[in-house]
Amino acid sequence: MIQKNTVRFISLIVLFFAAGLNAGDLEGFKISGKSYFDYTHDISKDGPRANGQDNGFMFRRAYLTINKTINDDFSVRFRTDADRKADDKLRPFVKHLYLKWKDLLPSSALYVGISGTPTWGVAEKVWGYRGLSKTVMDNFKGVTGTSASASSADVGLALKGSVMDKKVAYHAMLANGAHYSHPENDKYKKAYLSVSTNVDGFVLEGYVDHEAKNSEHSNLTYKGFAGYQNDDLAVGAEYYMMTQGGAMDSLGNDLNLSALSVFGRYNVTNNATVVLRYDMYDPNTDANDTETGLVIAALDYRPAKGISVIPNIFYYTNSGVNDNPDIVGNLTFVWSFK
Repeated sequence: MIQKNTVRFISLIVLFFAAGLNAGDLEGFKISGKSYFDYTHDISKDGPRANGQDNGFMFRRAYLTINKTINDDFSVRFRTDADRKADDKLRPFVKHLYLKWKDLLPSSALYVGISGTPTWGVAEKVWGYRGLSKTVMDNFKGVTGTSASASSADVGLALKGSVMDKKVAYHAMLANGAHYSHPENDKYKKAYLSVSTNVDGFVLEGYVDHEAKNSEHSNLTYKGFAGYQNDDLAVGAEYYMMTQGGAMDSLGNDLNLSALSVFGRYNVTNNATVVLRYDMYDPNTDANDTETGLVIAALDYRPAKGISVIPNIFYYTNSGVNDNPDIVGNLTFVWSFK
C-alpha cells in the first residue's frame, strides 16, 4: 500500500506540473533525468558471488528531478529515484525534497528537508562515473554485505558554502541518520561535516560524521580524499575508516571498518574515455581474511551528448573460505536529459 501511494503521489506531482502550463508558467522550472541500464554476464562460476544466474538485463537506477527557482533567494527540488535492488518492480521513491535558501549567511545556502549528505559528494564529482560504479563508501555494503551506515541523502538541515574567497568549501548537516528511506527511530541525530578545497584542479577533502546509537555507543567515521582533474584527465585516492559502536558482538565490542580506493580516467578522444579503478574493502580490521579487492576497467564511448555506452569488467579478489575470484563483464548504458 505504501508503494502504491508513493507512485500515486509522484504521478499527481508530475500531472500538477504538466497540466495547463504554458511557456510563461514554466519559467524557473528545470526537469532532468538519468538512467543506468546493464547487461551483466558472470564470467567466473566458482567465486562467492556466483548465484547460478549467469547473465541478465536490468535497470540499475532511474532518476527524475524537478527544480523550481522561486526568486533570487529561494528554490525547491523534488527528485525521485528507482532502484532495482530496493524494489524488483522499479517503483520510484522520494530521494530529494528540499527548500534551498541562499545567502542566509554570506556565500552559503541552507537546505531544509531531504537533501544530499556530504559523505561522498566531493569524491564522486572527481570520479565522474556514478553510472559505472558507486564510490568506495557508497559501494561498501554491496561488496562486503556489511553496512557502512552511510547514505547519499538524509532528512534534516544542511548548510553549504565557502570561505576565504571561495578557496575553501564546507558542507555541514544535522539529520536523523535514518537516511531518506526510513523514518527516525530514536532520539539521536547524525552530524556530518566535509571541508574541501579545489585550487587549479587539485582537490583535497577531510570528512567526519558522528551518530550516537544509545547512551554508551556511537558510530564515528573519518575520511580523506585527494584528487586532480583537468579537461582530459582525473585521478583520485580515497581512504575511510569507521567505528560502529557495540556492533561487533553481544559483549558490545566495537566493529572497525575501512576501505581504500584509487582511480584514474583519461579522454583518449573527444568521445571516448578509459577508466581504471582499484578498491580494497575490509569489513572487520581486527580479523584476518576479511578483505575484498575490486578492479574496475572500462571504456566509455559517447555517441551523442548525454549518452554513454560503457563495456566494463569487474574483477573481485576474495578472502575467507571461498577465495576464488569473481569476474563480471558488463555492458552499461547511461543516458540523461535536461
